[in-house]
Amino acid sequence: MTDPLNTFCEGGCACGSVRYRVISEPLVVQACHCRFCQRQTGSSNVVNAQIEADHVILLSGQIEETLLDTPSGHGQRVARCASCKVAVWSNYLVIVENYFPIWKTKKTQYKYEQYK
Repeated sequence: MTDPLNTFCEGGCACGSVRYRVISEPLVVQACHCRFCQRQTGSSNVVNAQIEADHVILLSGQIEETLLDTPSGHGQRVARCASCKVAVWSNYLVIVENYFPIWKTKKTQYKYEQYK
C-alpha cells in the first residue's frame, strides 16, 4: 500500500463500490469539446486528467473494461464500475467528473476539435 501522505486525491464511482487513489499531480488537465466526447458523456465537453498509469491505485471494487471506437481508429479502453457502470478511467487518463478536485492543479488546457 502507498503512503497516504503521497496522495494527491482519491475518487470513485457513483455507487461507491470502486475507489481509487492518485499519488501524483496530473501531467495535463484538459477540457475536450469534440463530438466524440460530447456523445460519450452526453454533455458539452469532458474534462480529462492525464496521469501515469502506475500513479493510479485501485483501492476497492471491481472494474470491467470496454473498448470504444474513436475517430483515430485505435479505440479507447474505458474502465467502468462493474456495479453502476460509471466510467472511472480509460487507458490513458482518469475521468475527472468522478469527484476529482480539478482546482488542485494549474496545468489546464481547452481543446475543441470537429471530426468530419
